[in-house]
Amino acid sequence: MSFLQRVLTTVLHVFYSVVDGFSYKDAVSRYAPEMPFLTIDMLVARAEIWLVETDHILDYPRPSMPNVKLIGGTVTGPGKPLPPQFKSFMDDAKEGVVIVSFGSYVLSPPEPITQKIISVLQDLPFKSVFRSNISSPNSKKILTSSWIPQNDLLAHPNTRVFVSHCGEICILSYDYFHHEHVVFEEESNV
Repeated sequence: MSFLQRVLTTVLHVFYSVVDGFSYKDAVSRYAPEMPFLTIDMLVARAEIWLVETDHILDYPRPSMPNVKLIGGTVTGPGKPLPPQFKSFMDDAKEGVVIVSFGSYVLSPPEPITQKIISVLQDLPFKSVFRSNISSPNSKKILTSSWIPQNDLLAHPNTRVFVSHCGEICILSYDYFHHEHVVFEEESNV
């Protein structure tokens, strides 16, 4: 890592520490008003065990404390019944479906990229499910939704390809379902 990269990493760490403090400062009082006031930092400091959604086989080797338990793969498993909106769309796609999702932090890529993705999806011979907050220009071909039951869609027999950012959960999903995948690389995972 170069000096400039180290400086950037430090600045980002400080920035996120400050932003997270403001973003979640009242989370406990909002979601558990009967509990005494605690900030997220206070909860983190008092945690007796950390359950980390990663797999030691798929992740980089790293030291951890005895109270850190790796529980990778808990979010993947056999699919549950799909909500009606998704079930009818998936069942009607005899030629197959492409699932597109870029993780829990990115609802939609920037507008120009989103439009390019939509354009490509329209040209494919498959139907597509795209996790995005935009409206689909062709709802019979592309189903857009701000939330998708990712595991259950990947378990559907008509799913052919999974397009993602290659985050930790996506890697675990690839490992479990064995679908073809196209990734926008997340450097630490690819």
